[in-house]
Amino acid sequence: MGTNTATYSSTTLTNAASVTCVMTSNSACASPLSATSNSVAITVSSTVTPSVSIVATQISICAGTSVTFTATPTNGGTTPSYQWKVNGTNVGTNTATYSSTTLTNAASVTCVMTSNSACASPLSATSNSVAITVSSTVTPSVSIVATQISICAGTSVTFTATPTNGGTTPIFQWKRNGLAVGSNSSTYTSTTLTNGMNVTCDLTSNAACVSQVSATSNSIIMNVSTPVTPSISIIASQTSICTGTNISFTATTLNGGTNPTYQWKLNGVTVGTNNSVYSSNTLANNDVIVCLLTSNEACLSTASATSNSITMTTTSAVPSVTISASQPTLCSGNPAQFIANPVNGGTAPTYVWKVNGTAAGSGDQFISSSLVNGDVIICELTSNATCANPSTATSAPLTVNIVQTVVPAITIAASQTTICAGVQVIFTANETNGGALPSFQWKLNGNNIGLDAASFSATNLSNNSVITCELSSSATCASGIAVSNSITVNVNPLPNTTVSQTSQTLSVVQSSASYQWLDCSNGSAVNGAINQSFLPLASSSYAVIVNLAGCIDTSLCFNFILNGINPNEIINLLSLYPNPTNNLVTLEIPKSQIGEAYVLVNKVGQTVLYGTFSDSFQTLELKNMAPGIYYLQLKTTQKILGKIVKM
Repeated sequence: MGTNTATYSSTTLTNAASVTCVMTSNSACASPLSATSNSVAITVSSTVTPSVSIVATQISICAGTSVTFTATPTNGGTTPSYQWKVNGTNVGTNTATYSSTTLTNAASVTCVMTSNSACASPLSATSNSVAITVSSTVTPSVSIVATQISICAGTSVTFTATPTNGGTTPIFQWKRNGLAVGSNSSTYTSTTLTNGMNVTCDLTSNAACVSQVSATSNSIIMNVSTPVTPSISIIASQTSICTGTNISFTATTLNGGTNPTYQWKLNGVTVGTNNSVYSSNTLANNDVIVCLLTSNEACLSTASATSNSITMTTTSAVPSVTISASQPTLCSGNPAQFIANPVNGGTAPTYVWKVNGTAAGSGDQFISSSLVNGDVIICELTSNATCANPSTATSAPLTVNIVQTVVPAITIAASQTTICAGVQVIFTANETNGGALPSFQWKLNGNNIGLDAASFSATNLSNNSVITCELSSSATCASGIAVSNSITVNVNPLPNTTVSQTSQTLSVVQSSASYQWLDCSNGSAVNGAINQSFLPLASSSYAVIVNLAGCIDTSLCFNFILNGINPNEIINLLSLYPNPTNNLVTLEIPKSQIGEAYVLVNKVGQTVLYGTFSDSFQTLELKNMAPGIYYLQLKTTQKILGKIVKM
């Protein structure tokens, strides 16, 4: 097979084929002429198709971002070569990777691989194309606005942030004077802003290609004013006027603003115009003027204020005069007095009094003793009041009624004029011309008793008491006060019924009288006990009836203990406590009694204990004594210092 050439080519060899060559020599002396070469064993491999694929670390990037492409060859051989291309232009180096930070939007990246595989066909392969999306870098920003920047303290203000390149979920951090406030919101509202406060907002963007993550807004400086209170005061050109006088009222405001509104009111009714001055010539007496202010000041605690009120004194000076008599009824023989009562008379009015039309006197009073019943009195007034119109006035006529004078009289009588002390005496008055309501003034020894009645009784008269009575008549035209006759009362004294005890004898102080002793326990008289002194035979309470010249009195009951202690003689010079007592009793002794001897006796005078006062405080022990009443006596004088009750 083959040709007679020194070379042999074939494309049809098969795996393990053995190729030899037989050479025939044309040399003259060749022997043998032919020779067979060595055998060459052929290994035949199958043909392979190289390919390559590429991937990128990311295909959507921000400008300037580094992207790495990696080639993965197939049938590339042991050392394939790589040619990277961007938009068909060779880039990179002969490596399986390519990195770039300069890719532009829509750039197409490919890789051409040349295989060194023995049976590669074709030798080169072009990869898939990777298209890159490149976004431009953006810068986030934020701006804020406020609903208002000039406010009153306490006003609610809302700030709104508008982000640029903030992304889908930006983060907002509001700040006041650099301190974080509010929440993650595009708005922030506050009512606690202060003057000069700086409000900003920090934006944290989550946009894809930001040049920086955070941005700070513009700052808003707050102008916060303190609220002021408007006020208004008014004055009048005059407050006391005559009817019809034109009066101007002027308002003065504080914190009224640049264009305040005025509302004048007369007795609560709107008057005038929106002006700081109001005038009127129709004001009446006691009219009240006020003005309401509505302020347009920027910052107000309240928008309106009410002024002080001005009450007008308007004189409607129509003079008049009335006259009256000093007494409702004129009595014959007495001077009659008439009094003028002017209205709107001014400071120095003048008067003309007339009797039956004839001038008879001047001044604000008129006195006459020559009037007769039926005379007619009038008074003409001339006023000097500022607003008097007309200037004169005439009173209504007064007709004189003269009544004849009567003389009151009084006499008094007594139920008795000689009595014992303490006996009641009734005095009775009989009056003449006393009128419907006579008044009585009783007197004892010339001193007013203060009793206004036609009679009175007395039980405390002293000897030679003199009773009189004065009558003040209520009768019309009664002349003076009537004085009664006098009554002298003779009062005999009651006997002195004081009872005393000497030893075992009772005596009454009163002497030169008749006596009857009584036993108070049963109220009966003691037989034969009719003397000033009385010696009782038993312990009891006794009294005595004493008759002195017909004046009888009975003494108080006197406790008497036969051969015992008289409780009435206790002088209580010391303190005893506790009292009553079960056992011990403490004596608080005056210094004057220290060193004196004492005895303790029972109620019948028996001594049960004795000793000497040694100190200001001393204790007695009574536990062995029977319950009952005991008396502490000074041993020398037998004075009873106190009573002790043993329980």
